Amino acid sequence: MNVIEFVRYSAWVGNKRILHEIDLPIKKNAINAIIGPSGSGKTTLIRSINRLMELVPGYRYEGDILLEGTSIFELDVYDLRRRVGMVFQHPNPFPHMSIYENVAYGIRLHRLARSKREEFERVKKALEMAALWEEVKDRLDEKPGRLSGGQKQRLVIARALAVEPEVLLMDEPTASLDPKATTRIESLMKELSKEVTIVLVTHNMAQAARVSDYTAFIYMGRLIEHGPTREIFERPKRPETEAFLRGKI
Repeated sequence: MNVIEFVRYSAWVGNKRILHEIDLPIKKNAINAIIGPSGSGKTTLIRSINRLMELVPGYRYEGDILLEGTSIFELDVYDLRRRVGMVFQHPNPFPHMSIYENVAYGIRLHRLARSKREEFERVKKALEMAALWEEVKDRLDEKPGRLSGGQKQRLVIARALAVEPEVLLMDEPTASLDPKATTRIESLMKELSKEVTIVLVTHNMAQAARVSDYTAFIYMGRLIEHGPTREIFERPKRPETEAFLRGKI
């Protein structure tokens, strides 16, 4: 089942066309990897899903992106971004808020808790889902500055999960992390995909092969190939895909 579907979606910034008539299904409760060389349009693609591209001057689009069958451009943008969370390459916890307040931020913004107790339970659940609760349960009032890079990234993931999104967008979430932290995040992604659809942009081909269920290869703004990850990596149908996987592109 598809939770998101790109329908002949094209995007421009100013006079530069970034994406060309993308038709791409995003499978529900799966890890959907987006791969391709730098400058191929991967970040534009993923940031289009929750309309972050609208913050870029000169952005315009044609076609559509559907979320559960409804155009995202017809949805209230704040509701859309609750349903479709985002995790960026560099961990970005709010530095002046406590660990607890970071996770509670979205809960309060969207008025999802009717009491302090319910808010606490939502914060705890999100930290547990992000595999961080045991590490910070006695430090909830501390600022996040003392956390490691991997812990900060898991805190940001918890902040996104606290509002119970349907989709989690992850744009190079482990690019700035060490191998140990990367392994933790990859394990977390696989666990989370049982409940949340994940769209993962990665330059790490080994990571895409390890963790994703489906892979889409984007090249020069065009969708070249899409399918189950094992098929893409072991039996690519398009010569451009094979060339990229062999390091020739």
